[in-house]
Amino acid sequence: MPELPNSLAAAIEQAKQATKAALDDGYKLIQ
Repeated sequence: MPELPNSLAAAIEQAKQATKAALDDGYKLIQ
């Protein structure tokens, strides 16, 4: 598997964290 550029890897990681935060907020609102 070829290595991803740091900028792309960082963008993906940031997107994952943003998605997790959004899901956590959604669960809090539902509860």
